[in-house]
Amino acid sequence: MPKVFSSSETKGLKVLENPDVKPPSVQFTLSQLYKFKVPPSEKLVNSLVTLHVDPSSNLITRHDEEWDAKPNTTGDDGFFGKLNELRKKFTAAAVQSGVDTTPKDQQ
Repeated sequence: MPKVFSSSETKGLKVLENPDVKPPSVQFTLSQLYKFKVPPSEKLVNSLVTLHVDPSSNLITRHDEEWDAKPNTTGDDGFFGKLNELRKKFTAAAVQSGVDTTPKDQQ
């Protein structure tokens, strides 16, 4: 990410109490300002983030992030949904290859 962004700044964060989210999951809003290197520009992204937690291990099993209150598309949404799923899988694989994802208590 440092090759693309000159900086990233959290502008707002609020933990929500949301009865629609199955406990012990956590939901919060996030406003993040990204500053691009080329071309020099800025983008403010407002997200709704849901962290799904496995109650038996207390580990995060999945996270959902909706940008600007738009739900994520899936393969069920047609061609562009399938492209979005492929993009997410590629990004996850790239991150996992460069980051140790072993929980600290299991290292």
